[in-house]
Amino acid sequence: MRFVTTRGRAPAASLEFALFDGLAPDGGLYVPESLAPWTADDIAHLSKFSLTELAIRVLRPFVSEEMTDAAVDELARDALNFPVPLVAVEPNVYALELFHGPTLAFKDVGARVMARVMAALHDGGDPTTVLVATSGDTGGAVAHASWCCIPPAA
Repeated sequence: MRFVTTRGRAPAASLEFALFDGLAPDGGLYVPESLAPWTADDIAHLSKFSLTELAIRVLRPFVSEEMTDAAVDELARDALNFPVPLVAVEPNVYALELFHGPTLAFKDVGARVMARVMAALHDGGDPTTVLVATSGDTGGAVAHASWCCIPPAA
């Protein structure tokens, strides 16, 4: 899969380039060039998936050119190794509790997956620095996720 910029004035990039470069040269954000639609059957069977199975299904199209299926499976199991319960709020109204991760922030879900994708794609050369600017719980979630799987600089 290729990633294009929201400003459309820079060449399409690989996942690795888009992930490690962050902002595109034209100042835009990288987004997938295309999204494959899910079939009605896919959507009808969502409730049968575990969190990890769903993460694998969602992630695989974005990383399949740069990661093996086995690596994606392992990454999802490792990143999402905490409960994410669906709880009833009232009849026919449910909430997905995303705050059961290691930093108790909903951002653990995305940050842990992102950090593990970065670790899987890192070539082992120069150290990677993850810079986070935030006024909330993003910094802690990203720092924890990165610390757990990205080797520190020597």
